[in-house]
Order: sequence, then C-alpha cells, then structure tokens
Amino acid sequence: NMRRAIRMVESNSYGPKNITELADATATFELSGGDIKSAKHLYRRSLISPNDNSVAQVEWARQLYNSIDPAKALDSSFEAMAWRARASKDWSGVVRFCHEWLNREPYSERPALLGGYYADIASHDSKEMVAISMQGLMANPKSLALLNNTAVGLAYLGQLSMAMTHIEKAIRLMRTQDKKEVAIHAPFLRATLGLIALRSGCAEIGERLYIRSFEEFIDNKERAAGLMAGLYWIREDIRLGRKESERLLDVVRKSAKGLPLPIYNDIIAQADGIEKEALQKQLPHFFRRTDLEKTE
Repeated sequence: NMRRAIRMVESNSYGPKNITELADATATFELSGGDIKSAKHLYRRSLISPNDNSVAQVEWARQLYNSIDPAKALDSSFEAMAWRARASKDWSGVVRFCHEWLNREPYSERPALLGGYYADIASHDSKEMVAISMQGLMANPKSLALLNNTAVGLAYLGQLSMAMTHIEKAIRLMRTQDKKEVAIHAPFLRATLGLIALRSGCAEIGERLYIRSFEEFIDNKERAAGLMAGLYWIREDIRLGRKESERLLDVVRKSAKGLPLPIYNDIIAQADGIEKEALQKQLPHFFRRTDLEKTE
C-alpha cells in the first residue's frame, strides 16, 4: 500500500540509496493525486543519493509541472540528459543521449523507444529510427511499441514487406494480451497499417485505417496521440498532393494548445518538420501563404 511506502521513506530506517526509487514512486503517486507539496518533498528525498532512474523521474516531473528542482541530480545520467535535451527542444541531443543511455542499459526498452521517436521528430531520419529501434528489439523482441516504431521507419524507407512483417508480429503479440493492453496499442498499430497501405498505393484502405485509429485515440481520451497520428496522416496527404494539407497542419497546431508543454513542443516540432520537408522537396499543392503572397 502506498501510504505504508511513504511511511517507510519517512522513517529514516533505510539508507538513502535503498529508498531512492521508492521515494520516486511515492512522489509520483502524490503528484498524480494533486499533492504538489508532498511530491516535492519526496522527490527531494529521492535525490539525496540518486541513481539514473530517480534522476530521470524527477526530470520528468520538472518538465510536466515546472515545480521540482533537480539541483542535486547526477550529471552523468544519460536518461536525465535526454529528458533535459527534450525540455530545451534539442531533438538531436535527445537521440544522442538515448544512444549513450541504451549502451549503458542495453536491456532497457525506454532509450530505444525515446530515441527512435525523436529521430523522426528531429530530422525525419528513418534510418536512425530503425537502427535504434532494432537495437532495442534485440533485448526486447516482444515490445509492441518497438516493433511498431521499426515498422514506421521501414515504411518511410520504402521497405514495405519488412515493415509489414514487424507490424504483423506486433498484432499477433497484442492478441495474446488483455483488453486494457489491446486498447492501448491497437490505435498505434492501426495507424501504422494505414501508413503502410498508403505507401503501398492503397489510399482508400490507408485513409480508413487512419480514421479508425484517430477515432480510437479520441475515444480513449488520448488527444496528444490522436494529434500525432493526424500529423502522420497529413504527411502522407502532402506526399500525395492533397490541397488541404497546409490548413490541416494549422488545425493540429491550434488543437495542441493546452497540452503539457513537452508534449505540445513535440507536436509543434513534428508539424514544423513535415512543413519543412514538403517545402524542401517542393511537393505539389504545398506552399506557405507568405510565399504565395510574394507572387501576387
């Protein structure tokens, strides 16, 4: 029970190193319940003798709530460095530190997930996204999220058969899990199937899959994930020359307002990256309004 755990942290019967992660867990529990004052106190207890996990947890809390000062955190924590890079919108730094973190913790799923995700946000670097995701899969071959990220990267590289192999494996694994896990993962896998369909030339099927995925995210009250799925769909619309793509990017940017700042920054960075990619490739029907104004 969580109250008993808090009493253990406060009892001074255990050394700081022994209770650092317990203090983190109880602090996060208090934070989720709205008790900021108690959470801050417990997070500070976790930093008396912190490890990489406790530093990263405090950094996460600081980003979301801007109320925790991790001044005593370990500077050598690559996980914390990755989160700090995210907070400062240093996307390439996130990927770099995730590589270091994964090398230090090769059996951890998290650095591969985070690194792959930000490789795409940072520069739409699909090769990097696939490389770090597959490195993570070596130790976590049943990770649905890593299988999905790998499939996304492979689809962008045009390796559609391999992408389908990874997403089919993820779907088979998902079907062995309980309903709660299925509800979490199904919209992501469905969106990736939509991407593969669109890249395979099956536009109608791809659009139906994306629409269903978006609806599932909304039903699950996952607004941020729904907006990100919408951006991936818009990216494909731009590639196909759809005229409404620029307006839809603006809709997503406006819809992201009010989300926690780190998540908002992710969505804006992805939207800006999609726009930059389209302009660099001079894709049809996609121009900044200011560019059109210059020709008038």
